Amino acid sequence: MGKRARNKRFRRQLAEARLREPVPPPPRTEAEAALWWLTGGHVPTEHCFLAAERFCIWSPERADLLITCISDGDPAVHEACRAFLRRSGAAFPTVEAVRAEVRRRGLPGAPAAEPSMAPDPAAR
Repeated sequence: MGKRARNKRFRRQLAEARLREPVPPPPRTEAEAALWWLTGGHVPTEHCFLAAERFCIWSPERADLLITCISDGDPAVHEACRAFLRRSGAAFPTVEAVRAEVRRRGLPGAPAAEPSMAPDPAAR
């Protein structure tokens, strides 16, 4: 099989694979649009935070926060995403405050809660 035939077969396989991929529906709400812009729709809402006006995403694989660097130049979308995170209670003054919240929520990969943050067993 020649190089041209291999390339043609590869392009056909690639086109077929793209057709099999599910196409996500368009966002219906501002929250969905902000989350899609921030994470590509692959990260749960509970893992997104705002620390001192910087976007952070909790990574269970790394067991740490990923601070995102955004360079698309659309300040209206950035502000809408910040407003969404503030309304959802995911905005904090520092990165350490976000890490404490991650421990409190018990997100996957988070270190165990500190004794002062652990739920009171007598409250059950």
